[in-house]
Amino acid sequence: MSVSAKRVLRAIARSLALGLLVLSLTAVPAAAKKPGGSSTPQGSCSVAPNPVAVGADWTITGIGLGAYAITNLQIKDSMGTSSWNLQADASGAVRLTWHSYWPGTSTATFYSSGRKATVLARCTFSVS
Repeated sequence: MSVSAKRVLRAIARSLALGLLVLSLTAVPAAAKKPGGSSTPQGSCSVAPNPVAVGADWTITGIGLGAYAITNLQIKDSMGTSSWNLQADASGAVRLTWHSYWPGTSTATFYSSGRKATVLARCTFSVS
């Protein structure tokens, strides 16, 4: 085998080794479990009073959301969706008082912040 052929084979071998190294470094993080990747909510929430009268105030409390976590709270009711960005306290809890406007069942969902938001907690309440 000529000297130039040996050089070519070494260059190919180095390229393959480098490619395998890069592939292994990118495959490991992709296979790792992402934080918050669970489809099961990690926290819980409740609304008081429940049921609430149309025109009355209600308070939602979320717990187990993560210490100082920034969360997005979305309330879906019969007329649309309202949204707030809230920061949890040191114990992972948030509280919001709001006013009921429309009768029906409302769903409150706390989402994690970031590009891949996950559900942290979800609860429903009745407005009548």
